Amino acid sequence: GGSVGGGGVRDQAVSDPQRHQESQTSVQCPLAALFPSFRHIIIRPGKLGIRIRVEEVRSINVGAVIAEILDHCPFKEDIVVGDRIVTIDGKRVLSVNCFGQALGRQRVFGVVPS
Repeated sequence: GGSVGGGGVRDQAVSDPQRHQESQTSVQCPLAALFPSFRHIIIRPGKLGIRIRVEEVRSINVGAVIAEILDHCPFKEDIVVGDRIVTIDGKRVLSVNCFGQALGRQRVFGVVPS
């Protein structure tokens, strides 16, 4: 399975030659109330060019931490190592499998800066 258990960590490499754009919309998101710096980034179709690790704290998923940004990452100017991707298209990131879904369409990442 793709889930991570008991405080474990799993890395996944993904790459993407496509470009992205940052969302300028004022989408209401409950996470924005918890994290004032929470923002949405629109990711164009394709792979990502980042390495991530999905973490759990006390068996509660806390999103995917960006562990490495590869040279060809199309949105590397908008993220730093340590940022946390907590949602994709408004759904919580529960495993690395969330990143492989919908590669053929635009996605919206909910990101909490490190």
